Amino acid sequence: MSEDSSLDQLNDAILRTRAEHRTAMAALRNTQRAYGHFVPKSFLNFLGTTDISAIQLGDFVEMKTSIMFADIQNFTALAEELKSADVFATLNTYLAQYEAPIHGHSGVIDKFLGDGALAIFRTADDAVAAGNEMLERVARVNQDRARLGLPTLEIGIGINTGYSALGVIGNAERLETTVIGDSVNVAARIQDLTRRFGNRMLISETTYLNLDDTASYAIRFADRIEVKGRTRPVSVYEVFDTEREQTRTPKIIGLDLLEDAVPCYHLGYYQKGLDILARYSSIADADPLARVYMERCRVRRGAEASSLPQQIDQEFLWNPSYDTGHQASMINIIIGSKFMLPCAVRCAAAAGWIPSACLSTPRTIR
Repeated sequence: MSEDSSLDQLNDAILRTRAEHRTAMAALRNTQRAYGHFVPKSFLNFLGTTDISAIQLGDFVEMKTSIMFADIQNFTALAEELKSADVFATLNTYLAQYEAPIHGHSGVIDKFLGDGALAIFRTADDAVAAGNEMLERVARVNQDRARLGLPTLEIGIGINTGYSALGVIGNAERLETTVIGDSVNVAARIQDLTRRFGNRMLISETTYLNLDDTASYAIRFADRIEVKGRTRPVSVYEVFDTEREQTRTPKIIGLDLLEDAVPCYHLGYYQKGLDILARYSSIADADPLARVYMERCRVRRGAEASSLPQQIDQEFLWNPSYDTGHQASMINIIIGSKFMLPCAVRCAAAAGWIPSACLSTPRTIR
């Protein structure tokens, strides 16, 4: 064999090896991308690695996160009327609106849960900003679907901030990443409330407290809720930045009145609450949260009328056990007279006591 022939064979072997290497690398990248559909790289970053082969059963990290649950409301009822292909098409159309906002705000979709999703964020601001963008995208999808005569759906979002464990569960044959902790349970419970209150996004008191600038959002206090396994109720706030102008503006204009009505209900002064809510409803007549409190006041007034205080012109301190999650958690209130300290939705949960400096001079109810 000549020297030239040997060189030609060597060059051919080198070229084949390079081609095989490129093919193998392309296959590896495709495999990594495929794994990324099931275990996002951003979740691996939480665990301190970028190599999926490095994670093992039982790996976990505990850290402060903001947990988001997002759910398509009334999807089950709609799905019963659709063919299977249309169910999947509709579901994926709405779930697709989650990805860009969540990833764009440094979040990760941990898993899809039927017609909902669980996402994890490093900060409260990222979670709330992503939620607002998701709602905006869904609104645009609904406009397009309405023009085509297709059914439209809404999503409900619940966010809670706290410490949780992110890690790997399963067995030797199948592994799965997940997030576990009380903060996850609270987020799920808060998301469930969006149906009751007829709103799109609710956040917990801890999420509210962890926002860098609450004034940059449209936020108001919604309620106190009992959560299974917790001895202390959780304050919940509504974020309504993305609402249509015709409903958003009245909520802002009447905010002080609603903040006056809420403590009346929690303190047991139901008629006073109804009177204020009637005035609020003349401004924001389409507000479902106001209707919830009006119904509560009516029911409690009828059931407990005989137990209401006889003398209503009195100073009443907001007991820590009634804490609605505002900074002024002991509200100095004069029921039945013309003064009341606002139940300030711009403040958040106190620790069960409040310095006297926080009890400011009562203001006149308009």
